[in-house]
Amino acid sequence: MKKLDLCSNLDLLDAIRVGEAKAFSQVHREYYRPLIGYAYNMIASQENAEDIVAEAFYRLFMARAEIQSLAHVRRFLFMITRNLAVDWVRARGVRKRLIGADQVDLSGEAVEVDEYALAIPGLLQRIHHEVENLPKKSRQVFKLYFYEEMTTAEISVLLKIH
Repeated sequence: MKKLDLCSNLDLLDAIRVGEAKAFSQVHREYYRPLIGYAYNMIASQENAEDIVAEAFYRLFMARAEIQSLAHVRRFLFMITRNLAVDWVRARGVRKRLIGADQVDLSGEAVEVDEYALAIPGLLQRIHHEVENLPKKSRQVFKLYFYEEMTTAEISVLLKIH
């Protein structure tokens, strides 16, 4: 995914924190479609996925003062979307049984749920835990590469690795 840039990442981060519409528009353009796909994979309803993603962006706006980095924006949006999708499924009491490769609820209405998408939160938590256990320099490189989406050349210059 490409980096967001209002003028610079710090400018964008500051603009998000103060609630500037242009900054939120840029974040919305970057993450809206991936979030819709993520939610849809869990609940198999386009309309409800759109509602969930709208709520995730609303919650980002409400929590904007606590945003620590652009990577935090991404993690926040995906975590909130996941939680809202899980809540949506629970609120409807959707009970599924496996028939072949398809998920079918007991009323017979087909519902496709990507089991891998539902497993992602636990996996991400385990990855985060393991990253925190890495040696300091390795942890810095990992976070800059995967969370801040920096290139290896940018990381090398930043950390003075030659």
